[in-house]
Amino acid sequence: MPLDRSKVQERLNALQSKGRTTSFEKKDYTKIYWKPRLGEQTVRLVPFKDNPNYPLQQVKFHRDIVVMSMYSLSNWGEKDPIEEFIEAVKAEARVKKAAGENSDDEWEVAKKLRPKTRTFAQVIVRGEEHLGTRLWEFGNKVEEQILKIVNNPEYGDIADPNEGTDLLVTGINAEFQGNKYIEPSVTAKRNSSLLTTDGALLQKLLTEQYDPLSLYKKNTYAEIHANLSKWLEPEEPAAEQSIQAPVQESAPADDINDLPFSEPYTTEVHQPVATTDKPKRTYTKKQPLVNEGPTVTTKNKFKDMFNKP
Repeated sequence: MPLDRSKVQERLNALQSKGRTTSFEKKDYTKIYWKPRLGEQTVRLVPFKDNPNYPLQQVKFHRDIVVMSMYSLSNWGEKDPIEEFIEAVKAEARVKKAAGENSDDEWEVAKKLRPKTRTFAQVIVRGEEHLGTRLWEFGNKVEEQILKIVNNPEYGDIADPNEGTDLLVTGINAEFQGNKYIEPSVTAKRNSSLLTTDGALLQKLLTEQYDPLSLYKKNTYAEIHANLSKWLEPEEPAAEQSIQAPVQESAPADDINDLPFSEPYTTEVHQPVATTDKPKRTYTKKQPLVNEGPTVTTKNKFKDMFNKP
């Protein structure tokens, strides 16, 4: 009897998706995103097809709630359960402060849950125009550099297809607490130029663009609510191994041009094993560097607040 490979593939797909909180379509990110490399590169901002009057777009993400990041529903002007919860926690903190009570836990939770904002620009890279318009994602430092150029009347509209200005992006090696990354510096070219002299290519660059808000799944209010509720569930410490894994500091999100939905990397954590009559030994366990949030006691406390009608 011949092997039914379709059933094998179906089972493989089921096994590979088991346990995932969110499923994503596989994408070739090199065709979607552009990231600065070491040295000098010349890029040009392309007007957003849905908002040609402003060359940048801010997007808010919920990170550290689940392994993969989630869009905040406030990106669409909708109510978001995590942001509503943050406001409730802040209100509780203000009440406690007014009463002379300690509100450190409230502010800690509000800070941990605060959405992270990333900025996107549509760009083409000179010499790689055939790759089309790609998304450049960056944080506050790069955004400030670009906005200073945009705000300089000598350059006019730097994203204008006919009279805009190319940008020189210089990538240098940088390091923060042992983490290496490429830090971009942005300056403007002296003279304006055409986006392209090819009419067909111009039409393609202006219309065939990736929307930062449509690349990944938009979770519903109920789904985000459930993920937050799960995050607030206290974890029971394992018997005789209730050891807190060390928190590894990473480079500031504003400085690293990382993809918003990249998988977490792992670090080796050595945990002592309790024994009665033998010397202590150690073993190595891989653990994802996902923010575990506040302590069990704090999570219990805020879980009650979260479940109030």
